[in-house]
Amino acid sequence: MRNIELNEKDALIVVDVQDDFCPGGALAVERVFIAGLAADYCVQFTTEHAIERGFDTYVFSDATEAIADKQEALDTLRGKGATLVETNIVKTPAGRLA
Repeated sequence: MRNIELNEKDALIVVDVQDDFCPGGALAVERVFIAGLAADYCVQFTTEHAIERGFDTYVFSDATEAIADKQEALDTLRGKGATLVETNIVKTPAGRLA
């Protein structure tokens, strides 16, 4: 995967995915990157919903934790269609994020 260049439009947090954000919608968002606690709960459900809506879905494995077994949770996410990546692929205007 190539590096991701961040700009001022990339700091967007959406709690409820609206049709405008879906592929083909007004904002034409195609990729989502997910990180957080509870890879086996919240992150899993968010990942599943993003995949169901047609997004290319990436999970930051090094910025995600699980309640139970982390590797098992990440394997489950991969099996559902998510691509696991690490935060070192993110490059900000000031340099690398991590």
